[in-house]
Amino acid sequence: MWQNMKLSSKIYLGFGIIVAMTAFLGFMSWSGVKQLTAHFEESGAWNEVDVQLERQISSLINVDRYLADYRLNPSTETSQEYRTSSDKMKSLVESFATETLVKADARLSRHCAEMIKLVDEYQRDAQEYIKTGTEQSRTISRRFENVQQSGDGNGLLAKLEGGIHEMAKKAEWAMEQVVDPTMEAAESKAQQTEQSTIMWAISLS
Repeated sequence: MWQNMKLSSKIYLGFGIIVAMTAFLGFMSWSGVKQLTAHFEESGAWNEVDVQLERQISSLINVDRYLADYRLNPSTETSQEYRTSSDKMKSLVESFATETLVKADARLSRHCAEMIKLVDEYQRDAQEYIKTGTEQSRTISRRFENVQQSGDGNGLLAKLEGGIHEMAKKAEWAMEQVVDPTMEAAESKAQQTEQSTIMWAISLS
């Protein structure tokens, strides 16, 4: 059949094949770039989730520090600093729970539900602890007497410190077991797609 074709037909056919191959290679390259962009965007989104968890852990450290300040010096100023740090921690946890990636992941959704419950319980205990410290400061002059907190106050303090530790462990678990592996998987896919796209680009050239 090829031998019986006219020269012009052969030229047109050859040209058509070249155009089709070029279009195919171009499409594959475009598709690769599109996939590459999607993978990098996914990796970037998970990186932002990771950053938010780091902020939660940093906030918990601040709460623990302000709790220690209030314990050593119960005053209006230290109690306000403690309340403010606790409110900021709660705001970070609640904001994290509204993230699209977080809501779409069942493990992170459960993590957020548990964290919000812990934060609410922590703040109730913190209010009670501050109330206990305020009542004691009103009835006892620490200027002349070195008086330890009551048994109830010490029990609340231990509970507050344990709550901070538990929330920090949960945030670290979410980072190490969910967010970091997912982010690394997206980065790996992006690298593989990048290599594939480069090979198609070389073929096209």
